[in-house]
Amino acid sequence: MIAAHARRALRSRLRACVAAGAMAVIPGTTAARAQDPALPGRLIERTTVRGDTAQAFAAYVPASYDPSRRAPVLFVLDPRGRALSALHLFAAAAERAGWVVVSSYAAQSDGAEEPNVVAMNTMLDWVQREVRVDSRRLYLAGMSGTARAAWIILQQFRPNIAGIIAAGATVPMAGTEAVVAGDASFAVYAIAGTTDFNYEEVRSFDDRLAAANVPRRVSWFDGPHMWPPAADCARAVAWLERRAMLGGRRPVDSAYVRDGLRADLARADSLDRAGLWDAAEVIAASVARDGAGWAQGDSARIRAEAWRARPALRALRDATRKALDKERGQQAEIERVLAWERAEATPPDVRDLLKRLDVPALLRAVAGPDSVAGMSARRRLARTQTMLAFYAPRERELSGQTAHAARLREAAAAITVPPVAPVAASGPRSP
Repeated sequence: MIAAHARRALRSRLRACVAAGAMAVIPGTTAARAQDPALPGRLIERTTVRGDTAQAFAAYVPASYDPSRRAPVLFVLDPRGRALSALHLFAAAAERAGWVVVSSYAAQSDGAEEPNVVAMNTMLDWVQREVRVDSRRLYLAGMSGTARAAWIILQQFRPNIAGIIAAGATVPMAGTEAVVAGDASFAVYAIAGTTDFNYEEVRSFDDRLAAANVPRRVSWFDGPHMWPPAADCARAVAWLERRAMLGGRRPVDSAYVRDGLRADLARADSLDRAGLWDAAEVIAASVARDGAGWAQGDSARIRAEAWRARPALRALRDATRKALDKERGQQAEIERVLAWERAEATPPDVRDLLKRLDVPALLRAVAGPDSVAGMSARRRLARTQTMLAFYAPRERELSGQTAHAARLREAAAAITVPPVAPVAASGPRSP
């Protein structure tokens, strides 16, 4: 649980933002990198509040920032505190949208909740001093454990958070999304890599958000458990800007909405032509929801209905659903095997351990002709490797089983997964 004093501090920082609107003066003494032509605004690579070096953060203020007007703010929580690299993923899109971005060097995943709350406190303190904030348009972006942390932070001041960008993970516990149920002014952009061990979790989140009647877009990209590429981060920012208009958090710019809906629909058509029917239909369905009452929304609805009717897409989704069901149950199987390993007096043989974890069978599936089964096997192998290389060894070391920890890491290193081969766009393709 978050310490009570941290919760109180978080609320007090927000109240100050709401009350003051904090006029911005970006100090000239703050260390900043030479301006990049692609980023014409002010990039602050590293700064602190009141000299607290343990709570450093990076910030970007767009060139269009006007201290007479309130600005939306995106708070970025990287799971390993890589503040500047995470900020760069969003900075160009924030420049176009007029958002301020603040990214913490102290954020962390896989640990206590309080460090992320303290990091958020620090960033709020800075924006209330340096930026005139639109207190109804604060956004959170997190990846893996910090995506879950974003939902914890959200609960502390729900009305002021307009949206979450969640990469590689969803909520800290089932049902957390109920806190925003039925709120059309709030939006979630959830995204995962196609070989991310949390792909199933993120993909299934669409149904849960739909049940809670929450505006959402669920997407994926080619890659493992990581932040999405900058192009996908830009799509997330642009979509959330549009949702702010459609959800009533800012005035509607009709041209912006129409152009955004058209661009998304054109992307769906491009994916369809490339044989990525699944992703194409998901985007078209999202455009249809967002664009209800707009001409582009009607066009998207017609496309989505036609694509859903394709027998090949239905077959692909049936196969994908079965694969995701297996992925959903994998963690329990891994824990069962690791309970056996932990109870052994001496570390088990690597080959025996990998066989019990179905690694040989999964590697055969990766090399097999079934693309759905192959991609699912890659995600299951990624989860197995992560458990063997990080989570389980950390637990063994804490309990004094250092030999077991070393053997688990040896087993993780023995898993060699071939790279994903390019797929010809001759028909429907699996995520």
